[in-house]
Amino acid sequence: MADFVPSETMEVVKKNCPSFYEAVSKLQEEVFDGKKLDEKMQRLILLAVVATLGDEKAVKRQTKKLMEMGATIEEIQDTLKVVYIGAGMPTFIKAVESVLEVAGDQC
Repeated sequence: MADFVPSETMEVVKKNCPSFYEAVSKLQEEVFDGKKLDEKMQRLILLAVVATLGDEKAVKRQTKKLMEMGATIEEIQDTLKVVYIGAGMPTFIKAVESVLEVAGDQC
């Protein structure tokens, strides 16, 4: 399964609810198929969504994955600017703080 949810959490789901795990896995494969938007763009969108929701752990997870994929800090910064417009300053600051924990002084 894709790394959108912590692996330890999904291992518990897989063990206790295997049919649900399979359904979620298939849905993620369908959503993140890369037919129109490449994976980096999809993850930047996901970063904006989880940042807007205030999910600090998910912001860190997506930032780390994006950086591993070669996303630039400028692309991440531009994504967070959209978060500011949609969700306001407190949410933006919270997301930037989470990104800083992963990206360090690159941000």
